[in-house]
Amino acid sequence: GLNWASSVQDDSSSLYDEDDDDDDDEDDEDDDKEALYEPVPWKDMPASQKKRLLIDGITETMWTRWLEEEQQPYLQYAEWEDLPLDYQHALILLGWTQSSFNFKVLVPSISKLPWNELTVSQQEAATVLGYTSSDWVMMSVMMAEDFVYVALALDIPELRRFGWEYFETLDDVMVEVQDGATVGDDMGEGNLVSLASFIKLARKGLTSMYMKYEDSNGFKKDLPSELGVSVLTYMKEVLMNSKELREKGHWKKEYDSRSYTEYNWSVWIGGINTTTSIHYDTDAFNFLYVIEGKKRIVLIPNDERTFGNYTCIPAPGDSCWPGVDVLNPDNLPEHAVEIILGPGEGLSTPSNVWHAVENLEPTVAVAFRVGDGGIVDRPWPELSEEEQEMVKLWGIQEYDWEIRTRIGRDFVALWNSDDHDYSWTGKKESNDDDDSDDDDDDDSDDDEEEDSDDDDEEDSDDEEEEDSDDDVEFKDIDWVLLPEGFRHELQLLGYTKTLWDQDEPCYLEAPFWSDLSASHQQALEALECASTIGESYDGSCVNAMWILLSKEKQAAAKSLGYTQEEWDAIVDIRTRRSLVKQFLL
Repeated sequence: GLNWASSVQDDSSSLYDEDDDDDDDEDDEDDDKEALYEPVPWKDMPASQKKRLLIDGITETMWTRWLEEEQQPYLQYAEWEDLPLDYQHALILLGWTQSSFNFKVLVPSISKLPWNELTVSQQEAATVLGYTSSDWVMMSVMMAEDFVYVALALDIPELRRFGWEYFETLDDVMVEVQDGATVGDDMGEGNLVSLASFIKLARKGLTSMYMKYEDSNGFKKDLPSELGVSVLTYMKEVLMNSKELREKGHWKKEYDSRSYTEYNWSVWIGGINTTTSIHYDTDAFNFLYVIEGKKRIVLIPNDERTFGNYTCIPAPGDSCWPGVDVLNPDNLPEHAVEIILGPGEGLSTPSNVWHAVENLEPTVAVAFRVGDGGIVDRPWPELSEEEQEMVKLWGIQEYDWEIRTRIGRDFVALWNSDDHDYSWTGKKESNDDDDSDDDDDDDSDDDEEEDSDDDDEEDSDDEEEEDSDDDVEFKDIDWVLLPEGFRHELQLLGYTKTLWDQDEPCYLEAPFWSDLSASHQQALEALECASTIGESYDGSCVNAMWILLSKEKQAAAKSLGYTQEEWDAIVDIRTRRSLVKQFLL
């Protein structure tokens, strides 16, 4: 059985009076790093050093190459620009771009494929980076630093009322539910049902559906705000005051002053036998708390003891889902630990530790999480200039950052609105000098006609001409005069400076497939644009770096007006957009 810790420490105020010697900590970190990378052959290395290197993603092949050939592992490079060209080419073949490497927040889906499902060129690229068939799993599986979990009994009276009866009263709320028996990633598109009816079925064990609202799930806004506010207020306070969580390094001092949003709380409601299959999360802190019911959690270490046992099935996000069943109580994996949580009990699961969950009874639970310390979790002053510019690009200013408001600029909505402000723009300069003279003559005529009371019809025509002169057609604005945000949005649609500024119509401006020229249709078909089947189409086929395109596709791209540099720039900006949508908003 578990030795449950006290829920709230009476003398918790002393926890905030600890003095930190930052200089000593930095010196210790430098010493540890120097000891870690001491040039020792892999076979002679202590097990503890091997473990630390594996956690950092350094394989035996990378280490040996470093010692023998002085070729630094690609993971040790901070910026794409510093990488040797063979590393850059290898990473591109494996789905990386400059932005995804520099920000290190989006691992390409190729990395989650088994070695035998990689193409020959992808295997060769992986070999260049220092991977072999046996350690390729390390590209997608991040090992845990430890296996120190903390189970606690916590008294949070403000959360008790959010049990079954509370949710059963929310008759007019529609919710999304997933299959609670899925083995693997279960967070795809679910079914929309009435919350009240779902609760009644789940309480009686008559449905295998499971309501899982986490991260920035859009359906959270349909629940009463008091639920999220209570978790972020009262649950955070109790966790912050837990001496055991602090002493074991789970709750860190910097978490006290962070701003928390809807991303940091979650709610889990499911009937008996509903499950979440084995996976790991990259959160720096993740505490699951049962309000009503009973849960069984199976924890499995993610270190050298289980290395290679589990791989990631390609899925969105940072979590890793091996797609295997480890919940059978008669066949638990080696090194697994079982924990049972009842009402008022919770569990802090370390980052990257394998775990699976089963509801032994109809259960309502909530969770409080702290992100992994990436860009989304850092205060504005700690962001680099490039990161700040990327955030500003999508309409998020410094004063919005802490509350993570969703005000990203939607180009299409802005363009379709009637509120265009072109005060920042200018017209293209005309090469026809006569146009200027004509305009002067027109202005003179306008002045004379305005003095005439008899030519009302001509006055009306003149006013229309004046309005036309004042209005600037969006397409007539030079690329360099467009705001940076607009240029990036246009790149997402497939435009480049060349395509935008050219005199002849761009293929992206044809409203329907049938309006495209035969050569444009042929090029888009060669590029396998998915949207060319019907009457509509777009430039979404610009989705892979130039080096990954066949010669036929490169020729097709050139015929549309792209250069290699422009093509890769669009792919890179689309990668940035993906980063923002998944991790910043």
